[in-house]
Amino acid sequence: MRIQRSALHQWLVLSLMVFGLLLTGVLAIAQDDPPAPQFLVRSDNRLLLVDGYTGEATELPFVVREFDQFEWSPDGRYVLARLHEGEAGKCLNLFDINAWDWLYEEPISCAVGTVTFSPDDTQVLYTSIDGDNEVLWLHSLVDQSNQELHRTTDGEPNREAGLWSFQWSPTEDYLTFVSYKWIMGGTLNTFVVMNAETGDYVTLSAPDPYYADYRPVWSPDDGWFLITLQDEYVVGSSLPRTNHQGDVYLVNSETGDRYRLTYTPATHEGNVRWTDEGGITFSVRVVLDQQYDFTLEQAMNVPEVLPEDIVMPEPIDFDAHLDEHRSGPPSDVIISPDSYVGAWVSSTPVEHGGQIYELHIGQIYTNPRRAVFTLQLPDSYRSGDRFIGWRPTDYSYPIG
Repeated sequence: MRIQRSALHQWLVLSLMVFGLLLTGVLAIAQDDPPAPQFLVRSDNRLLLVDGYTGEATELPFVVREFDQFEWSPDGRYVLARLHEGEAGKCLNLFDINAWDWLYEEPISCAVGTVTFSPDDTQVLYTSIDGDNEVLWLHSLVDQSNQELHRTTDGEPNREAGLWSFQWSPTEDYLTFVSYKWIMGGTLNTFVVMNAETGDYVTLSAPDPYYADYRPVWSPDDGWFLITLQDEYVVGSSLPRTNHQGDVYLVNSETGDRYRLTYTPATHEGNVRWTDEGGITFSVRVVLDQQYDFTLEQAMNVPEVLPEDIVMPEPIDFDAHLDEHRSGPPSDVIISPDSYVGAWVSSTPVEHGGQIYELHIGQIYTNPRRAVFTLQLPDSYRSGDRFIGWRPTDYSYPIG
């Protein structure tokens, strides 16, 4: 009899162990289920947070007004809000999605223009309007302090000065942005490179800064950058680009000293980059691609070419240029962090003319696409800030 109880006991223990292992496996599978991608969309006077898997929509607990603007923080924790407050302009605050409440009872600042986060999401850069000028501030989310970093001074009535296009260098040692001044029909743009630790900065200007566009290519240690500067960027408000191809320059990040590597504004230098050895290389397409390589010392000692010996681009053919640079239609799907889920807009003709526009969220690789959420949109949705978009996440969704 004792032997039978012992056998029964062993059987029960073994059964419980097997059941425990199965339960653990089930729980592990459940824990491994990916979080649903979330899409934020404006619906009348509310913001809806939509579950990309189920289509369930949850209203954020505040009213949205016509000129309010919203965007996600890079880490997806906050909804960055620029709330329109009449004469005070846009007032900056952050809605914490996890806490489901505003981060601050009072706005960080009003009369706010451009806003961007630091790479580690612990600081917010924003500009505020000061008469005809603009001021750059750094707000810490750790201690809630504000620090003035930069200020324009050359604004004047009907010719305001401002700041935009904030970007960090790869090592985060430098903050770059564009300082601009409005003139008749456009802006004069200057590139600013600021030391993130000291606040010291240097500036760089294209030969003609009217609508100038600056795209640095940083060295591995951020001590230098390569940049292509054009003699001309636009030829008129109706034709936004020219056939000036620009030339490659080497620039010291700390001092602003620059060295011109090419004198061929009629020829495009492509794939400008740094080599693993710290050298510089780019290619020029004439008949076949030709690659040019420089050491840092060689790049700092390229012989100067006299202006009269530089071959300039031929006058532009306006009609041909328009056809060549006409932009195509945008993609019709906004892909979520889970590549199988997306948002798209459909239009349906209605009687007596016009269209009905609808936002759909759901599976995009079924035939037809399978929507789990649909929202009718106003006719003006394309010109407004209606789609805040998919919530950023660092979760790695499986592919395939």
